[in-house]
Amino acid sequence: MIRQEELASALLAVELGNSVFALKTILSSSLPEELKKRTLREILKKVSTSQLKEKEREIIETLITENQRYFKPVRKILKELKRSEKKEYVEGEKIGRCISLLVVETRSGSFGCIHPVISTAVHDGKGERRILVNELTREVSLSFYAACEAIRYFLGKKGLLAPGQKRLADYGITVEMGKFEFIYDGGSIGLPFAVSIFSSLSNIPVPKEFAFTGKISIDGSIEGVKGLNNKLEIAYTKDIKKVYIPAHNYPEVDVKFSDLVVPVRSLGEVLESVFDKKAIDELVTYLNNKTDPLTDETSLYTEKGKSVLISTIGRRDPYGTSYDPDALPEFTEGPVLTAFRALEPNLVILLPTRDTLINAQKTKEEIERFTSKDICTIRKLDIDDPTDYDKVYIAILAALESVRHSFEDQKVFISVSSGTPQMHVVFIDLVRTGRVKAKLIQVKEPRFAKSWQDRVKVIKSEFLHLS
Repeated sequence: MIRQEELASALLAVELGNSVFALKTILSSSLPEELKKRTLREILKKVSTSQLKEKEREIIETLITENQRYFKPVRKILKELKRSEKKEYVEGEKIGRCISLLVVETRSGSFGCIHPVISTAVHDGKGERRILVNELTREVSLSFYAACEAIRYFLGKKGLLAPGQKRLADYGITVEMGKFEFIYDGGSIGLPFAVSIFSSLSNIPVPKEFAFTGKISIDGSIEGVKGLNNKLEIAYTKDIKKVYIPAHNYPEVDVKFSDLVVPVRSLGEVLESVFDKKAIDELVTYLNNKTDPLTDETSLYTEKGKSVLISTIGRRDPYGTSYDPDALPEFTEGPVLTAFRALEPNLVILLPTRDTLINAQKTKEEIERFTSKDICTIRKLDIDDPTDYDKVYIAILAALESVRHSFEDQKVFISVSSGTPQMHVVFIDLVRTGRVKAKLIQVKEPRFAKSWQDRVKVIKSEFLHLS
């Protein structure tokens, strides 16, 4: 029974990326010599095809050198490990991605593992909170909600007013923990949750060489965790440069990890250390909706309640699949809703085809749920082929003429981000020739925008004669 537990523990460690613990477990196990050699060879086979960090490779090489009788031919094995370092893929920083440190308890010992947490925050007006993981316990769920509340509490201390609090509450937040082969029941993932969510809200990535562990309360207090040195061991092995830990745990930190840790008592300390203070203030200002009007000609600034948004409708409205393969369809806001939130118009005119009429109706429902007003008008384009330029031109012109009286004296914005390319060409021609007096706007994919404010912009193109 003991042998089986040792074997299972080692294989689980390999699966979760802690090859050093796996090798040490088998080397110190009571397995028969031949089984031990065979198991070590299998572990090294997996290790040699993985992406080893420099420190990790050095530790494994030392284990092999000190236990040569189990590793033959030694030179060939060491050569393979050298190659594995060259195979390493350097992943860039990604908004919403944060490294958490977890500890796994097994009957034959405990070991640390590194696990990414990825958050997506979308201002969809729904305010839903979701956590995606194969298996989780009540404590993980509580940690997630505590992290959300801790961010709200922190921003409140930074000046987030009631309108900003409401806007923050409207964000749909999803956190993905990835695939877990076992049930994780610790609360130490609370701090990584909070950092990941804040990254997504502020649109600023977390440095990839930082890692986090700590239980968090709704007021942002960071409480102690278990198995800290196991976590620091894997962080050290994986070349993590800085680990934020609860100050409560600092006295128990092994001396060899003392230069690695940053003891903290509150979420505020962490966020102000990881993120630029200016960025935090900008997020509060944005949520409070107190940004100063821009004077640039491409600005979307307009007097509230005195503009009109016109748009055709596509399959991505009101919510749907993004061009980003990593995005979640149910949390991806469509172009019309994004443009609506940027403009805050007093009238929205949607132009669907027969095939997108349902999308238009759902978009209308969402817009009127935001405003609690009947401000959305639908004019169906009577065409069978939305790619026929002539038919599209006539249908759009007829639809606009039928509602022209409702927007003649107002500032008009036409979005060219939903519908077919042919529809976009028609809109450009109508504006360029002066048949419709309006400004054309585009809604960028999040991956192409520097910030939320940059996602919606007026098209100003000398090439298209739209200066």
